Amino acid sequence: MIVALVNTVLVVAAVALSGRDQRDVVELDNGRRIQGRVVLELPDQLVVRVGSIERKVPRKHVKSFTSVFRSQWKILEKLQKTPDSPDALLALADECRKLKLEHTEKLLCWRVLSREPANAKAHERLGHKQRRGKWRFPGAGGALTYERAEKVRADFGKSWELRSEHYTVRCSSGLRGTVDTLCDLEFFYHYCMQLWQKPLELREVLEPMKVYVYGDRRQYPSEGSHVGAYFERSPNIVHVVGRMSGPLDTLFHEATHSFLYNTVSGSARSRGDLPQWLNEGWAEYMAGVVKAGRPGRPELHEGARIERWMKLVATAKRPYDLHRLLNFEASDYEASSKQALKYAQGYALFHYMLHGTTKAVREKFFDYMRAAVAGRGQASTFRRMFRRQLSSIEAGYRESAR
Repeated sequence: MIVALVNTVLVVAAVALSGRDQRDVVELDNGRRIQGRVVLELPDQLVVRVGSIERKVPRKHVKSFTSVFRSQWKILEKLQKTPDSPDALLALADECRKLKLEHTEKLLCWRVLSREPANAKAHERLGHKQRRGKWRFPGAGGALTYERAEKVRADFGKSWELRSEHYTVRCSSGLRGTVDTLCDLEFFYHYCMQLWQKPLELREVLEPMKVYVYGDRRQYPSEGSHVGAYFERSPNIVHVVGRMSGPLDTLFHEATHSFLYNTVSGSARSRGDLPQWLNEGWAEYMAGVVKAGRPGRPELHEGARIERWMKLVATAKRPYDLHRLLNFEASDYEASSKQALKYAQGYALFHYMLHGTTKAVREKFFDYMRAAVAGRGQASTFRRMFRRQLSSIEAGYRESAR
């Protein structure tokens, strides 16, 4: 049966020329190769996307493999320790070229230009042209000098637009803001994958997720006029006012919604939406554990608490009971009535299930999350799975907030 499966994979690999991304190569023990993208690594198998088809390859038949995901994380780990000097960043870009990380290589070159706009080596690697002794930055509005480009691209209709491995960012808050946002998001994506990919069997996102960063509220869509950022499911875009400073929590909250939509609710494997309390609690959790470090280099602090939410839960005179919390819908979070408490309770429950309870309950919570990812995250599922612990969970997550 396993041999038949491997043979099927090889047949698919033979017609993989129609696939757009074949940067990963899986070498099998019989000498054959599969080209495509490794979208998930598990202890017993690799999940490989070849064209539009997913195939599972038993690990025991894998001699070796390359992975864009693995390679990029190695580069990001080095970037975390690399100074923002042109020579250091361009040396890291050289490594990207060897690893076939075209988007990350270009991003590093743009990072150089965001710090040193006249750097000839970075311009040459990006294919830019020099005219009348000045380098030109291509984009909407034509090829412009840096000074002119910064002015023109302050208009969101002609904003900077750059691509990284997993994101496309349009930004009217300057080149540095555009580049730092892309770097922030790439780190954020990998932190999400480090925490959730294997236990929930989430696939790599192969189409770039879109983030629009507006220089001020005059450019911001009216749909988000009451908030600083929001995720628009259709057409799958995160909208943000300005280049966020400080903890970047608003950006990372909405980027979590984008990540979950593209790996769960809106993916080709989707079987339904996540329950709203889980969706919002998850987003707040990630906003709390990914913290700003140096510009464009956030850090992961797993288990960190958002104390303002914990304090709100601990001091609430009339909190929502667990039954009501589990049944919240999107409209409940959009309503102004006790809105902060709804976010706080969803976050506190999510944090408690991961860090405040026993190992057995935590493992069962991952079972619940897997059920939710499969479209079965209803309140009835939670109550059934934790029927013996419901009372202790209700009291425990509120007590843990103190």
